[in-house]
Amino acid sequence: MRDESLRRLLSLHRAYYDLSSLTFCKAVYLVDVFITRVKVKPRYMMILTMACYYIASKFDPNKQMPPTLESLVRMADCGGSSDDLLKMVQIVLTKLGTSVIAAIGSSSATALDFLSALLSDANGGVQDVRLPTFLLREVENALCSTNSAQFRPACLAMALLVSCKQVCPPPCVNDSESPAFKILETLEFADLRPIADFCKVR
Repeated sequence: MRDESLRRLLSLHRAYYDLSSLTFCKAVYLVDVFITRVKVKPRYMMILTMACYYIASKFDPNKQMPPTLESLVRMADCGGSSDDLLKMVQIVLTKLGTSVIAAIGSSSATALDFLSALLSDANGGVQDVRLPTFLLREVENALCSTNSAQFRPACLAMALLVSCKQVCPPPCVNDSESPAFKILETLEFADLRPIADFCKVR
């Protein structure tokens, strides 16, 4: 049920909400931390997922139109009302505690952060490497899989880089102009080893 709920959330995230991939990542982390602490019945999994997305959206500094409880309930068709979703938000906040929520919200150790760091290092330490869209989508897709999400963020980032070098997925619109895309094109497997050692990926 975890993977199915997150795939549904990802569809909504891409189609209706102008929120970053980092917000989706943090929503996934909130879901995963919660379900390791609390046993969730399948019928509540979707509303839990939307509650975590709502909480994660509060940490998105670039949001233009933040999702409302009403829109999330309507779009997700999660079998409850906006009041039910609000109750679930409050349950998540209570069970996880403000310190855990704040730590996830301010975390700079997601798979996306490691991808940026890896590509930055491969580019001679240039900061603020904007990840190409197709790579952002690869991260989002991977996090919807329990098997992939169990890897440490640094390991997942490295695995995605290796996968991109092997499969060479087609770039999305404007990706070919992205500095990160050009780094990926010239990146060799030999370049990944010192980067992996630096990030302590084994």
